[in-house]
Amino acid sequence: MKTLQTKFEMDKFYKPLRVYVDKKYKGTKEEYSKELEESCTIYIQNIPLHVREERLWNIFKLVGEIDKVIMGVNKQHYFVGFAFIIFKSKEDATSALYYMNGIKIDGNQLALDRDIVFTEERRYGRGEGGDTMRTSMSKRRRNR
Repeated sequence: MKTLQTKFEMDKFYKPLRVYVDKKYKGTKEEYSKELEESCTIYIQNIPLHVREERLWNIFKLVGEIDKVIMGVNKQHYFVGFAFIIFKSKEDATSALYYMNGIKIDGNQLALDRDIVFTEERRYGRGEGGDTMRTSMSKRRRNR
């Protein structure tokens, strides 16, 4: 079996199950795709709520050099189960997608996607009060 020459070649093998498109993005689909392709940022969802930044750092540093870990919070600054990890290189981000997508942390299976450049307003969830959409919908169902 032929071994991979570089981490970059993994892009040929990684096929995302879905691609999230930021509805607030101002450019064209082609520009968005190009930015995604060049991005060093990974979006991670379904993280257990008790997991801390240091734990994510320790797990994901196994696949590459990390520049920053940003935990998603609601308006009260409570962690809501998603994070952005910015790697030092596109190749390291690709390694994370290839090796870490689907791993379990405390029983929760993580879902990873390549993401465009992180901006501070994206730290907050898209649901009510900054929660994730899933949490907001489940709160609504409980309150019926």
